[in-house]
Amino acid sequence: MHSLKKKRWFDIRTFCLLCGLLAMWAGGLAARRLMVQTQHRETGAVLPFTLESALHFRRIRMIYDGEGLEPVDRAIEYPHGVESAKIYTLGSEWLYARLARAMPRSISLEDRLRWIEAGWFSLGIPLLVLWIRWWRGSWLGGFCAAAFYAVGLSSVTRSSGIELSRENFALPWLILHLALEALGRRETPSRRAAAALVGSSAALAISLISWDLIQYYVLLWAVAGAARVLRGGLRLDQFNGRLWCSHTAGLVLVGLLNPYHAAHGWLFSPIMLLVYGVTASLLLEAWRRTATWRWPLVRRGLVLLLPLLAGRLLPEAYRQSYSHFGNLLWAKIRFLNQKPLDPALLDYESRIMWVPALHSANLELTFQLFPAMLALSILGGFALSAHYRRRLDATISQLLFYFGISLAAYWFFVRFHVFLALFSTALIGVWAAWAQREAAAWSRWLAATLLGLGLAMEAGGLLRAPEKWGRTDVYYRELQELIEWAQEHIYPEAVVASFGTSASLLAYAGCPIVLHPKFETPEIRERVRDYGEYLFKGTEREFRDWADRHGAGYYVHGLGEFAVGVPVQYQMRYMVDAVHPHPDAPALLFEQEPERLEYFRLLWENRKYRVFRIQTRADEAEAESLVMMAQQAFERGALSAAFDTALEALRLDRNNQRAADIVGRVSALWERGVTYDATE
Repeated sequence: MHSLKKKRWFDIRTFCLLCGLLAMWAGGLAARRLMVQTQHRETGAVLPFTLESALHFRRIRMIYDGEGLEPVDRAIEYPHGVESAKIYTLGSEWLYARLARAMPRSISLEDRLRWIEAGWFSLGIPLLVLWIRWWRGSWLGGFCAAAFYAVGLSSVTRSSGIELSRENFALPWLILHLALEALGRRETPSRRAAAALVGSSAALAISLISWDLIQYYVLLWAVAGAARVLRGGLRLDQFNGRLWCSHTAGLVLVGLLNPYHAAHGWLFSPIMLLVYGVTASLLLEAWRRTATWRWPLVRRGLVLLLPLLAGRLLPEAYRQSYSHFGNLLWAKIRFLNQKPLDPALLDYESRIMWVPALHSANLELTFQLFPAMLALSILGGFALSAHYRRRLDATISQLLFYFGISLAAYWFFVRFHVFLALFSTALIGVWAAWAQREAAAWSRWLAATLLGLGLAMEAGGLLRAPEKWGRTDVYYRELQELIEWAQEHIYPEAVVASFGTSASLLAYAGCPIVLHPKFETPEIRERVRDYGEYLFKGTEREFRDWADRHGAGYYVHGLGEFAVGVPVQYQMRYMVDAVHPHPDAPALLFEQEPERLEYFRLLWENRKYRVFRIQTRADEAEAESLVMMAQQAFERGALSAAFDTALEALRLDRNNQRAADIVGRVSALWERGVTYDATE
């Protein structure tokens, strides 16, 4: 009877835990759907995807429609195109397309993907519960961490699905990696521990393949491993040493097998060179047992640094792909994290990259994104450090390191708030687990009170104004009007538009685009630079010639390049060091005097956008041929044919003086009553 009661109690307990995990997932999904629905209600319009999100949507739709992905996508960076597998961290597209097919067709594909995106990201919430549970042995700590991760603004803002983001697919894999690592450490030695170890390495590899910024986490992990190997804390005969080698093998396979990371030189990146150094030190320490060694710290340090020193002789693909981030960081350090008013003080790449979401954090934004979470994390870190002192667990020390570095990274680049939110909630969960099991009664009650109030503040920040955290910088109605007009009047011709608009034109109107809203390669960055410099520093003809060389037939201008009240540091003229362009700069003409334009003809406009037909050199050549035909018709007395042909030439090239002369001469003859036409 006793065993039966025990089994029944266990079943009920397991059922309750599963319900709790499901509730955490559903709560996280509901918080994110609230933001999407509020955005729909506030704009009163459809919400097309923008920027890289629009291109992500386009790739999913191509797979969804059964087209597949072309090895070279000629519609992007027109006319040469881009190699998709080397430019994008592909992975989520096939899964999202399959899941979208399983959902009701009455829901638009965009909304289906928004549900999928938010639901997939929310899988990380119950995984966070399991991570803390398997690591610290506390369900309470796990649910506490997950509750903050479910409703915290810093977690919700970019994972609502308003825009598709590769990070939202990758982060659950990263949390699974951490959870399986904790499980393996808990179960060692056993087959279950070995399976968890392999699973953890595989999850880390998938996460890295899905989002290249997971490199940041790998860097933190590598630095922590280097510190531990210097202290002699990593050994191959222990779980941590085997775990290190397993993760290293997974990261090497990513560099060998994944086209994106192979093209970007991942295997020879400074991060991997540090990983190689730690691995070499581990192997050397294992072999050292059969030899006599002196000066262990010096020995380990030299072995650790040797790959980094040798890396200067290796290929530079990684540096070419990511050096602009290093330049931006150095610029922020030089100028104390404040973007200077004078663009000449920065290089081009720093100017164009120092924008949302890579702009610097400030106290106001920090209190909005982290109403209570940061304060509680810091308090919990101090409580754990004070309690354990010299006995602080190495894994907790590692989490504190991750949290501290992420806090600094967030201060320089707001984009890193996604990592800060993850490590902050994990630290809160560890603190709650400690308070439940080891803290004194008064400390336990104090922690419970503070955590409860903090969770209420985080949820209140979301519920109070969810519309504030959507895409408030997008003119959705005007963008939709532009897309509909372009579908009818521009498709299938190529278009030049700012990289904030071009992706949506390709994804929804099917128009090939000259500019790419992604700065992965030097070539892409240089094309954007040429666009900005011709627009603000060149002449109208130079801008026309540049667009014509890239095969564009239309130019879409976004009004507001000189808007009052918008900080000049976030406008394109700042990016190309042309805050005060010359009076005949094309940007000024497009914005203020379109009637003065000679090579661009205004076709359509709304409150935000103007569309111009580009008078290309091919148009001019065709117009010249028509003028010759018109002249011949005029000479033989075919006035109607001469007039119509010359008028068609003027439509193609309104600067063609010979065509204008023929139109004028025919009109003058008609006014004098001459109606003879040789064709009659």
